[in-house]
Amino acid sequence: MASAALSMQFWRSRGALTSFLGHRFVGGISATAPRAGDEHRRNWSAEGRASIHGEAGKDNAAVCLVQGASRGLGLEFVRQLLSRENDSNIIATCRNPEAAEKLNALKEQFPQRLSILPLDVTIESSIEAAAKEVNSSHGRLDLLVNTAGILHVADVVQPETSISRLNLQSMLLTYQINAAGPILVTKHMWSLLKAGRGRDTGKAPAVVANLSARVGSIGDNQTGGWYSYRASKSALNQCRCLTSYRVDPK
Repeated sequence: MASAALSMQFWRSRGALTSFLGHRFVGGISATAPRAGDEHRRNWSAEGRASIHGEAGKDNAAVCLVQGASRGLGLEFVRQLLSRENDSNIIATCRNPEAAEKLNALKEQFPQRLSILPLDVTIESSIEAAAKEVNSSHGRLDLLVNTAGILHVADVVQPETSISRLNLQSMLLTYQINAAGPILVTKHMWSLLKAGRGRDTGKAPAVVANLSARVGSIGDNQTGGWYSYRASKSALNQCRCLTSYRVDPK
């Protein structure tokens, strides 16, 4: 994808997420709504945002899931949602909830609004189990934020400064976490994202937001290096486009 097209798509989609949150985030956020056609490819208006947050009653409060929430950007998304959306229900997922000290501290602070579920993006049965739990507890999702990602892990994924440093297992792991993981999470949460929103409901569609990166742009690649990470983010961007344009809304 050319960098100009990617930039336009990035800014347009980022508006949907930041309108939902009520303020702007800086970063590679790629977002879409679970509907096909041109109708969803727009920024949410204030009216659209109010259709989620302005409805009376606990059952109508927004339900938001942040995947990869134990630290970093995922943890901050949880913190921001809890602080800015006073009536929302937040579901935070990570591989090992018991070891997520900062996330559990937020749980103690917001026991009624924050729930934590185990989810490992490299294990599809784990994703499926989390989706079933969300369906049982809430029956729908209004926002899904996929944040889990991998760049460099000591003794596992090394900096790929030249082609001679490429390793098949490292490449596959990076792709599995950065590209396959988010699209599989979206797959299993899709029916929850469509539940009660979008076409013919009078309510704004739900939003799926993936954390991409500028280095995923082919046209903007001026320096090379980081083969696996760049390629995985390019793949993630493509998966987002495919989800936007090709999924049957029915």
